[in-house]
Amino acid sequence: MTRLTAITFFFAATIVGAEEVTLKPEAYVGGPTITLGDIAVIKGADAEWLKSIEIGPAASPGSVRRIDAALIQSKIEHTGFDSTEVKVNGRRTTVKTMSLDVKSGMIAEHLRKFIQNEMPWDSDLTLIEVTPPTKGFTVSDGDIDFVWKPNPQYNYLGRGSFRGELVVNGEIEKTFYAKANIETYQPVLVASTSIARGESLDESNTRLEKKELSTLKTDPYFDVAELEGSVARASIFQGQVISNKKIVPKTIVKRNQVISVETRVGGIRINSRGIATADGAAGQTLTCRNLTSKTEFTGILQKNGVLLVQ
Repeated sequence: MTRLTAITFFFAATIVGAEEVTLKPEAYVGGPTITLGDIAVIKGADAEWLKSIEIGPAASPGSVRRIDAALIQSKIEHTGFDSTEVKVNGRRTTVKTMSLDVKSGMIAEHLRKFIQNEMPWDSDLTLIEVTPPTKGFTVSDGDIDFVWKPNPQYNYLGRGSFRGELVVNGEIEKTFYAKANIETYQPVLVASTSIARGESLDESNTRLEKKELSTLKTDPYFDVAELEGSVARASIFQGQVISNKKIVPKTIVKRNQVISVETRVGGIRINSRGIATADGAAGQTLTCRNLTSKTEFTGILQKNGVLLVQ
């Protein structure tokens, strides 16, 4: 062997296999992408750089993907490495994507807690039945959370549907639907005695009584203070639930009645009188007519019967 040939042989020997990649027989990844560092032990000056090479997508959670050495060699060469610069040991690796099993019971418990936090009812007086998906889900390993979105028209009473998003490490992995049936027994106002049409409602003729809210066809009242300034629209019999359809605001001003008017302009107050053009209740906007000029103006009718114009 000549001196030149020996030098050439030595130089080639130092180049071939300068980086060594040894495939693991089995590897585990979190997904969604497999890198060379996930599936091989790498030695050499460029080991850290080689570890970052993307080999391809991982299998679905709980499944495996088999990767041949030929694919790895191709991925390495695609990055600019010469095939003689990297030695790949091993023929194949089996890569399993780590996973978590999310059971139906876990889904039901998360939805139940969401409903308890969002509903306006006392949880001690409310029954919540949750129907989750029949089967659970297998998802990527990581931090799990749920995002729930109820039907916009659902008032957390009776049967309702909830759209669920299963989030893993901040990414949505599954979208599904679950159902719930909510029944609550709340104290609502009922007539403690028969109430005549036009009669005011207060503590003397109402009381609180627990009712199954899903059976009520109209919105009930929960506090007697909500009835202030109201009268019965028609006769209300003893034991009947006081609902928004059974009462009306009490009329304190009649049409064509002359009433006091207070006009406020900055810090100035001007008192006058006007003629109401319609019946009015406290808190309502009422139009009046000036006694002299007949000019019409509007204001808010106060509890004392004075029209406030600002």
